[in-house]
Amino acid sequence: MYEKPFVLFDFDGTLMDSVYADVLAWQEAYIAHGYSVPSWRIHRLNGAQGSLVRTVLRRDLGIDTSDDEFAAIVDHAIKAYHRFSHLVQPAPGAQKILHKLNELDIPWAIATSGNGPTLTHLLGKIGVDPHTATVVTRDNTKYAKPSPEIFLQAADVLGFPMQRGYIIGDSVWDMLAAKRAGGTAIGVRTGGYGDEELFQKSAIAVYDDLNDLCAHLPDVGILP
Repeated sequence: MYEKPFVLFDFDGTLMDSVYADVLAWQEAYIAHGYSVPSWRIHRLNGAQGSLVRTVLRRDLGIDTSDDEFAAIVDHAIKAYHRFSHLVQPAPGAQKILHKLNELDIPWAIATSGNGPTLTHLLGKIGVDPHTATVVTRDNTKYAKPSPEIFLQAADVLGFPMQRGYIIGDSVWDMLAAKRAGGTAIGVRTGGYGDEELFQKSAIAVYDDLNDLCAHLPDVGILP
């Protein structure tokens, strides 16, 4: 029997074409603090929790930052991303799929590590008012992805059991967090990850973008 589901969206790289602006912001921040980090390494860590980023860069590149230094790098990256935000545009199909879910009365929420005025500005580009839509940010949680906390919090705010939840994301961190949360993960290619990686981390299906997914909602069970 079909039970109406709910849908949780990652934001950066999923609803917004923002991954490479984010990569450039982080690369600038590391360079400003005297570290050379190849952009592909930052891309691979895009969307992951800060402590994991520090651990991987320490292990792979020998970049051993103190808490204060890493906090300064994060602050620089946030400011740089704000400067680049004019380059960030909605991902293909972002507004279309949200409109479709609203038409079908299927609840949805956004779970993002972003916050502050930059997030509010970018949400406006897809017609989302954070005061009326359900948007759970890093400020609402202790841990970032791949922890499931942000998705569990979003499901709790919507008032539905995670077993009925579909989690849409572009990165392996989204897929890992979805699996740990107990939701059904669906990947999109707009973050630059390969299909095999997304499938290995729990995706039941992978689509080019949200336009592509919107045309296949019955195939994944979001529609009967």
